[in-house]
Amino acid sequence: MSLEDPDTRLLAESDPRGLLSRFPDGVILDEAQRAPELFSYLQTSVDTDARPGKYVLTGSQHFGLLSGITQSLAGRVGMVQLLPFSLGELQAEDRLPADLDELIFRGLYPPLYDRDITPAIGAPDISAPTLSAMCANSLQCAICRHSSVFSGCAQPVQGNC
Repeated sequence: MSLEDPDTRLLAESDPRGLLSRFPDGVILDEAQRAPELFSYLQTSVDTDARPGKYVLTGSQHFGLLSGITQSLAGRVGMVQLLPFSLGELQAEDRLPADLDELIFRGLYPPLYDRDITPAIGAPDISAPTLSAMCANSLQCAICRHSSVFSGCAQPVQGNC
């Protein structure tokens, strides 16, 4: 279930207990960071029924860096960071760039390979929202202000930095 969908997110915000009760055997919640109030209910549910893997939370941002999420879920979750493709994975699929220059230009980010788009088309769509979100996050403000890599960032949110 994707919490990116406005109707689903509204249900998660207005009746988090009701939403979770619809999935007694568990559920995958994509973009979980979009409904931070759900995390307290997840913690209560996991404390009551500690079956491993009952809930799988995915998202495009690291939950621990988001100011709206107050539950750490320490001792209740395992975090897995998905990495870009390895050279072996690209080679196994016969998608390894022809030379080092192309590899450096293209990088290893999966959407640039599974959607057959070029970095010039795909990278701005991928990186701009991520960079803006990082700049709005108080933990990342110093990086944005002092790194030329992030020179295109939006201004940090007032009061966060």
